[in-house]
Amino acid sequence: MTIPISVEELMIGREPANNMMINDPLVSRHHCSIGTSEGQVRITDLESLNGTFVNDVPTREKTLEHGDRIKVGESQFVFLVEEDEHSAAIPLVDSTDEHFITAVTVKLDQDEAVYLQPDKIAQTISPGGRMARDLAALLRISTAISGIRNLEEL
Repeated sequence: MTIPISVEELMIGREPANNMMINDPLVSRHHCSIGTSEGQVRITDLESLNGTFVNDVPTREKTLEHGDRIKVGESQFVFLVEEDEHSAAIPLVDSTDEHFITAVTVKLDQDEAVYLQPDKIAQTISPGGRMARDLAALLRISTAISGIRNLEEL
């Protein structure tokens, strides 16, 4: 599918108000923008949590060149100035795709993270109660799962 850049600034994100809405939890509400200025096309990351990648490199702002690969969440695009026979041969697959790696970044303030403040947990739960044991078990399980890096170990 070809998406022409027909506006001065193409806004990309999860929110429906963007010019290009991408329904993907890895995409921020206002993820990035692509705009033209002085005959150049620039991509700008709008402080997204998971970043914008150009040719597999995290990018805050970059002038796009013909054939650049743009990755926003799980979506990939190829920037073409003109369509040619080589553009169909550009692969849109990462070498890590076969390993099922997904990275999600969540911004969490320490004041809101109860598990980072054990004293708050102790104040709200009786130490010998079932809820305390269940919570401790869930914490051990989640810690063990978060340390697994490949599908076979999982």
